[in-house]
Amino acid sequence: MGYFMRYVATDSKPVTLDQIEAALKKASPDYSIRKFSETRGELRLGNDIYGTVEINRAGDQLFASEIQGLVEEVEEAGGIGKKTVLRALDDASSIIAVQVLWGPRKTEETLAKLDSLWNWLLANHEGLVQADGEGYYQNRKLILKTG
Repeated sequence: MGYFMRYVATDSKPVTLDQIEAALKKASPDYSIRKFSETRGELRLGNDIYGTVEINRAGDQLFASEIQGLVEEVEEAGGIGKKTVLRALDDASSIIAVQVLWGPRKTEETLAKLDSLWNWLLANHEGLVQADGEGYYQNRKLILKTG
């Protein structure tokens, strides 16, 4: 299944792969997204693949299924940020999911290359970052530990 990180966007502004790619190119012109569809593609830096990115929007079947799974995981967790996370999941308009591909790189090296994506999303869209096995982050601060 792999390791996933997600941005749970709670604002109504749409997110597209073209917007993400343009933002990443501002960080480094070597970033690109090789599209499989309008909502799914490979996130690359030069010739290296760092992940598969997919945008799921409210109303999509996959979105509803993903939200349900995330809610179930959060309901099992305890902590001060639980209500904030459940509210964000209830208000979610889209999920930007990245299946992280480690390749021959070390974990921190790979995650550092994805920082430009999370930085742009945090600066331009309201929401939370979710990391499998870790939890939910609001403005880079862990607010609920899961897994």
